[in-house]
Amino acid sequence: MTPKKHAAFKPPVPADTKLNTKKEKIPNEWGLINFGRRIIEVNSANDSTTNIYTVPQGKIFYLINAEIAALSNAVSGGCWIENQDNDRIIEVRTSAAADQQINESSTFTIPIKFISGEIIRIESNASGVSAEGIIVGYEIDAVLVPNFI
Repeated sequence: MTPKKHAAFKPPVPADTKLNTKKEKIPNEWGLINFGRRIIEVNSANDSTTNIYTVPQGKIFYLINAEIAALSNAVSGGCWIENQDNDRIIEVRTSAAADQQINESSTFTIPIKFISGEIIRIESNASGVSAEGIIVGYEIDAVLVPNFI
């Protein structure tokens, strides 16, 4: 006797639901890095704010990694990498207990998108606390991205 074959289970579809059988292309901006160029920028600050990178006109920048190193001469303070709206991307704090070096690194599973004209900068808020920041990302032409404003 031959075993009976069962059809694959298909859940019932409500009568008022129209199934979309078209395969629609969903834009994948991040996949466009293959048409862009890798950007690696380094800059430092000591009790100041310094621009690391400004996204050029007509470009989009995807930040995939940010690293910061703070060197303190027994001074309490903070260092961070941020955008021009003061949104901090990565931050470290030092204490006055002793001379110290603190390093922090973040790799973003979903890259942070910056549009043309936006600035990424590094800031140190205390004299005696110097910071060095590194950013890594990809810059692509804005015309490659659908619905770019």
